Amino acid sequence: MKVELVSFIGDSAAVSAITTLTYNCPCSAFFEPHAIGRLKLVDKGAINTSTKGAKHVELGHMQFLPGKAARSGVDANGDGKFNFHNVADPLASTANFLTGKS
Repeated sequence: MKVELVSFIGDSAAVSAITTLTYNCPCSAFFEPHAIGRLKLVDKGAINTSTKGAKHVELGHMQFLPGKAARSGVDANGDGKFNFHNVADPLASTANFLTGKS
């Protein structure tokens, strides 16, 4: 079985988008833990200021919210970090999230 993932996964600046939503949105309380998760992902080297994501802060092929990715992200291909843009890490991370263990 061949797994094909979409080629377009967002064009918004991932770090600044979540910061803006956390600061200037009627639902800012919802976005606050995801802003913290996003900063943890920056700290781990999983994303940086040039990382692109969806307009509402989702990242990668599986469109993870950053707080969920920070808790459920798995380095499935063994390169030392969780990468939103390869196939193995997002699929393994989705499985990890769905098991409810993270």
